[in-house]
Amino acid sequence: MQYGGGLSGMGVALLLETPRRAGRGPTTMSSDSSWRADQRGSTLLELLAVLAILALLVALGAGAARRAIEIGRVSRTQAELALLSSALEAFKRDYGDYPRTADAAQLLQALLGHAGPDGGTIDGPVRIEPGRFSVGVPPGGTADAPPVLLDAWGRPYAYVYKVPADGWRNPLYALYSLGPDGATGSWLSAEGYPDRAAMAKAGLVGVGGLDP
Repeated sequence: MQYGGGLSGMGVALLLETPRRAGRGPTTMSSDSSWRADQRGSTLLELLAVLAILALLVALGAGAARRAIEIGRVSRTQAELALLSSALEAFKRDYGDYPRTADAAQLLQALLGHAGPDGGTIDGPVRIEPGRFSVGVPPGGTADAPPVLLDAWGRPYAYVYKVPADGWRNPLYALYSLGPDGATGSWLSAEGYPDRAAMAKAGLVGVGGLDP
């Protein structure tokens, strides 16, 4: 009797213990699912953060590249203007004056030895090495338009001397590039003197012939 009672007691104990064991499983699975969800959320946030940093680095790199390109263009334009200025001084030594024109095509012909100060046809020495410059039709020009000297942005160099002849008082010429923005405006006084402040504000690039 006692033996059977012991078995009965053990059975009750097992029956009471079984629900407790069964209850542990779902609790553990729920915790695992929550942990995995947190991990997935953290991984996604980390991925988004990395992508944001990469996008920022790409943007900064692109901006730096654009600035470097513009600096290179300005440097190239300044170097070409210096060469053109030297060529104009050599032209004046030979012919007594600079090319009297505001026409970019006539300026090129003068520096190539095909036109004198007044625009008349001559057979003179070449003052520039055409291979060191961009020469072509200006933007918007027709295919048969005369070639001109182009700056680093593909626009004609601006040159003015004694135009109009009656009002010109500047003993030198004005030679400049319209710069990165291609700014347009009135940069010279009626006497031919440059407005330095306005030119600098507009981003124009110029050397030689700008001092009165």
